[in-house]
Amino acid sequence: EWVPHPLGFRPRGGHPFPFHPPPPPPAPPGNNPGGGGGAPPPPRFPLSVCSTMGAKDSADSTHGGLFGTVGVLVISLLAVPVCHGLSLSQHMNYPWWVFAAGVGICFLLVPLVLYVFVHRSLASSARTFRSMETNQKVFFYIFTVFGFTAIVDLVLALTLDGIVPTLRFYLDHGEPYLKSPHGCAINYWDGTTHFALYLLLTYLLLSGRQTAYYLWGMFWFGSIMNSIVVFLPGNVMGKWALEVQPSYFLNVPYALFPIVFFWKRLQSPLATANEPPASRSIFCRPVDCVLVVLCVLSSCFLMFRWMIAMGCPMAPVQQWLHGVEPYLADASLYPQIQTLVYAFYGIPALLACIRGLIYPSLSSYMPALSAVVAGAFAQGQFAYMFAALHPLSSTYPDEEWKAIPEAARTRFLAVNALLLFTALALFVRSCAPPFLSTFGIASSAGKSKAA
Repeated sequence: EWVPHPLGFRPRGGHPFPFHPPPPPPAPPGNNPGGGGGAPPPPRFPLSVCSTMGAKDSADSTHGGLFGTVGVLVISLLAVPVCHGLSLSQHMNYPWWVFAAGVGICFLLVPLVLYVFVHRSLASSARTFRSMETNQKVFFYIFTVFGFTAIVDLVLALTLDGIVPTLRFYLDHGEPYLKSPHGCAINYWDGTTHFALYLLLTYLLLSGRQTAYYLWGMFWFGSIMNSIVVFLPGNVMGKWALEVQPSYFLNVPYALFPIVFFWKRLQSPLATANEPPASRSIFCRPVDCVLVVLCVLSSCFLMFRWMIAMGCPMAPVQQWLHGVEPYLADASLYPQIQTLVYAFYGIPALLACIRGLIYPSLSSYMPALSAVVAGAFAQGQFAYMFAALHPLSSTYPDEEWKAIPEAARTRFLAVNALLLFTALALFVRSCAPPFLSTFGIASSAGKSKAA
C-alpha cells in the first residue's frame, strides 16, 4: 500500500526514500462510456493534500537553509576566541606547532563542532538536511570550514593594519609573506566577500535553489581561484621565497576543493529553455553593443599591462609604469603574476564573452563564464588596487613599495575601475533572471537539489 511522503510516495513499511509508484493497470474494457480504455482510478489522496505537502516541503527547505546558514555563522565567529586563545600559547612561537594547530582546528575541531551542534539539531528539525546527499553534506562542511578560516583571515587583516595584535605570532611563524599590502588585501577580501559568499552558498544549497547556487558558486570559484593562482606562486617566487614556513601548505585545500566544486557544477548544468531564444542582430541591442566595446577596450588595456609586466622598453610603456602604475614593478611579484593571469586567461575569456554577446542563442556557456570572469576580476582588481594604494607603513613598512603619484591617481582609478565595471556588467547581463533566457537557459529552473 502506498502512503504519502513529503517528497512523493513510499510503500508502507518500506524504505523511506521517496519515489512515485508505478502506474495502475488499465481497467477492463467497457467500464468507460466513451468506448476506450477504462476510466482512470480516483486519486488515492486529494489534490489539496498533495499541494499542502509540496508547500510544507518548500517551507522546510527554506527553514533548513536558514538554520544551516545561522549554524555556519555561529561556528565561524568562534574563530575570534580561538585565535585569542592561540595567541596566549608559547607553542605558537614554533612554525611546526603553528602548522599543527591550523590543521587540527580547521580539519578536525571545526567539522566535529559542526556535526555535534549543527548537524544533529538540523536533523531533528529540518527535513531538507536529512534528505541531503553525501556530496551535498561534504560541501556544507567545507563551506563551514572555509567560513571559519575567513574570519581568521579578517583577524589577520586587522592585525596587519595594527588594529588588533591577536595573530602576530602567525605572521611571524606561520605565513610571513602575508606581511605585505597584497597579503592584507586578500585577507580583507576573504574575511568579507568570501565569507558572505559562504553564507549565501550554504543557504542556497540547503534550500535547493539550484540556479542561484550554480551561478554564485561559479562567481566564488572565479574569485578564490584567481586569489590562489596569484598568491601561491608569488610566495615562492618573490622576495618572500626564503621565508616560506610549513603553514604554506594550509593553502592547498583552497586550491583543490574549488576545482572539485567546479567539476561538480559542470556535471550539473543549468536547465535549458523549452523554446530556442529569439535571435536579433547585435545592432538592435544597444546594451550588448556597449558591453562589446568595453570588452575590447579592457582586452587592449590588459595586453598593454602585460607588456609592462614583461619589461617592454618602449617609451609609452615605461612612462605608464613609472608615472601611473609603479606597483607593477613590486619585488613581491604579485602584480606581475596577476597581469599574466589576466593576459593568458582573462583576455581569452573576454573574447569568448564578446562572441556570446554577438550570438547569444548559440552561447549557453555565457552565464557560467561571465560569473567566473566577474569573480576573478572582482578579486583581482580589489587586491591590486588595495595593495597599490594601501602600504603597511605603520606596522610592516616596505622600503621597496612605490606609491601611485598623486597626479596620476585619477587615471589609475579610472582604468582599473573600468576593468571591474566591465566584468560585473557582464555578470549582471548574463546571469540576471530576465536575461538568462536569451542564452537558452531557463530563467526559473524551480527548486531542486543542488548536488
